[in-house]
Amino acid sequence: MSRCFFILLLVITLCVNSMALPFQEPEALVIDIYKSVSSEIGKTPDWNYVKSHFHPDAVIVLRASPKETKKFNLDGFIQDFRDFYNKIDSTKNSFKEEVISIKTLKFGNIAHCYVVYEASIPTSKRPAQRGLDSWHLMKKGNRWYVVSVVSEIELAAGP
Repeated sequence: MSRCFFILLLVITLCVNSMALPFQEPEALVIDIYKSVSSEIGKTPDWNYVKSHFHPDAVIVLRASPKETKKFNLDGFIQDFRDFYNKIDSTKNSFKEEVISIKTLKFGNIAHCYVVYEASIPTSKRPAQRGLDSWHLMKKGNRWYVVSVVSEIELAAGP
């Protein structure tokens, strides 16, 4: 009986640890955000799961266009994404953000990830938009949180 209990406990522990993986390393957490905000036709992201990647007081600064920058708190960032999904009509279109490359610098309980990404609406004829996100993370307890992110979009004239 005790052997069965030990095996069951081991399986449960392995399952819980594998589910928590995106939060154990800064790079994995950031990559998971890109996957989490992407979706297929007729679906939308699990916004509570997306929020769980961030510190509640996170600051997000996004380049909306070559001449416009938007600053958000976490709820504003999620609402901006929801508005975007409504605008592209997620019942007919999908959305994909994909990491092209990532460079991470980690020192103790802080980390900085530079990500070159590509965002696209695969069902659209519009070309994918590339950009750079600068993620700042902190470790609290045994997991990482995003505390801020700043983005820049790729311009035809170059950086």
